[in-house]
Amino acid sequence: ELDRSLQHLQNIDGVVFTSINAVRHTMARAAVLGIGGSAWDGKDVYAVGSKTAGVAREYGLKVDVVPGSYSGAELAASISSRPLRGKRILFPRGNLGRDDALRAAAAAGAEVIPVAVYRTAGPEESVGGRMRQELLERATSLVIFASPSAARHCVQLFSEEEQLLIRDRIVVAAIGATTRDAVLSAQWPVQILADEA
Repeated sequence: ELDRSLQHLQNIDGVVFTSINAVRHTMARAAVLGIGGSAWDGKDVYAVGSKTAGVAREYGLKVDVVPGSYSGAELAASISSRPLRGKRILFPRGNLGRDDALRAAAAAGAEVIPVAVYRTAGPEESVGGRMRQELLERATSLVIFASPSAARHCVQLFSEEEQLLIRDRIVVAAIGATTRDAVLSAQWPVQILADEA
């Protein structure tokens, strides 16, 4: 699906990147197909935050829109204020990606082309087992979540009783509001929230 979109890039008006992984996987596939940075000239490029925009620029892309606050909801707000009626927007994403930006582009009249370019999976059994053991044995007192899926996968490692034991004795940090919300929805505390995701 991504190959088809890239091979018809001349018919695409813009691309929305909601993660560094989406940029890397899309551009790696473009390179395999012999599609260089100049093929993206004239396309509107949207990036969820400065890190994602930085990686896109490393590939030679000119990033047009980066919201002031780095979240999917803020990107959606930025997208919805753009003249998108009748434009075709490529939306490379992970299989667990949120739909805020996608829905905003569609609501603004764009034809959105969502393409899963990577899959998010839980930890390997040995890694998950080690995490469980460290948290249950109090060997770890700080847990830092860098994505909502990381929070969900971590919480799933524990029974409800184990979660009650753990969450009262750890400090939890979240990279941004979306990740914080995922942690809170699992009823774990968040004591530290990054000022900038």
